[in-house]
Amino acid sequence: MYTVIGMDGREYGPVDMATLLQWVNEKRVLPGTMVRDVTTGQVRAAGQMPGLQAAFSGPPMIQPTIGFGSPYTIPSSAYPIPMGIRDKRLAAGICGILLGAFGVHKFIIGQPRAGAIMLATTILGGLLTSGLAALAMNVIGIIEGVFYLTKSDATFYNEYIIGGKAWF
Repeated sequence: MYTVIGMDGREYGPVDMATLLQWVNEKRVLPGTMVRDVTTGQVRAAGQMPGLQAAFSGPPMIQPTIGFGSPYTIPSSAYPIPMGIRDKRLAAGICGILLGAFGVHKFIIGQPRAGAIMLATTILGGLLTSGLAALAMNVIGIIEGVFYLTKSDATFYNEYIIGGKAWF
């Protein structure tokens, strides 16, 4: 038997595992909801309970890398879309189309390494290949700019900001 500790701090129950599973399906119990085992007194998150883990197989997981390669897993719909993402998406898309060869759009979405690669390829590669490398970077920038502009704010945020997707 278990009790569910609500956001208000009150305990609801006791209920059996079947009822807990029903509450998970109804989204009344989430992976972070605290559950107390009445018999042992142990409290843990519902997502950590062996009997409930399979029930939380919801949205696909993405593997973002933050900083210097510290991967961790976040559900793709775990966080609300912050304010300003639409502006960032529009700015990155327009800069990708107009200034794509210089990688400005990469700096806007927080991918300075990819932006530096595009900038160096445009300048150095452009000099060595009579502009062909710069043309290639411009085409890539245009394609990425169109991709940014055609994605929804949520998809853009999850793939490029949280997920750290650097190319296309």
